[in-house]
Amino acid sequence: YCDTPVPTGSISGSVTDEGSGDPLAGTCVTATGADVPRLTTTGTDGSYEIPNLEPVGYTVHFRDCVGLVTHDDEYFDDEQDMAFADVVSVGSIPVSDINAELTRLGAISGTVTDGYSGEPIDGACVVASPAGGYPPVRSAVTGADGTYLLERLVAGDYSIQFIHCTYFPRRWITEYYDDAEQREEGDAVPVSLGATTNGIDAVLTPFGRITGTVTDDLTGEPLEQVRRRNMEEMAAG
Repeated sequence: YCDTPVPTGSISGSVTDEGSGDPLAGTCVTATGADVPRLTTTGTDGSYEIPNLEPVGYTVHFRDCVGLVTHDDEYFDDEQDMAFADVVSVGSIPVSDINAELTRLGAISGTVTDGYSGEPIDGACVVASPAGGYPPVRSAVTGADGTYLLERLVAGDYSIQFIHCTYFPRRWITEYYDDAEQREEGDAVPVSLGATTNGIDAVLTPFGRITGTVTDDLTGEPLEQVRRRNMEEMAAG
């Protein structure tokens, strides 16, 4: 009887960071042809090889897939849509230099300060959502200097919300960039791949406060640990 020939074709190459040229380890590389897609990941030097391929045409996809996603994915050769990808023809001779330079995802940075004192706010939450959409896709918390960095954002426009993270007591009024009370009223913040949109700052308005002293009606002595009654308790008597 006749043995079925073992496919001997292969695709190999390397994946690097577009900006620095550094190798990208842990990138998933998928070759899709006539049969089941074949998958591998790049090594520490950014190189990969997909062996034992049938002699057909393949589209090759590169995707950051290990740990936190930091780079945008693409098809060979530098295409975002599979329909426009270059087809890699595989025969009995190995095909090499099917390389990719992946672009880092975008970022947004800024500073959050107190509208009364001008001091930086430590621990304010900054949340990015697609402009005009939901749900949130990234969040960050300001440091002691009031600065924040929202990383790993795909290209597009974003709505940015600034909110005091602590549930109680919240000291500052929530707002949207730029100084808007409602999401629909805020300015969209554009993000490009491989770049940081800087200067997306916020000056948060502190909530007002009411202070006073509680005393005993008969003795005039101050009373400790008298808690505030909420509206439901007051209505119930």
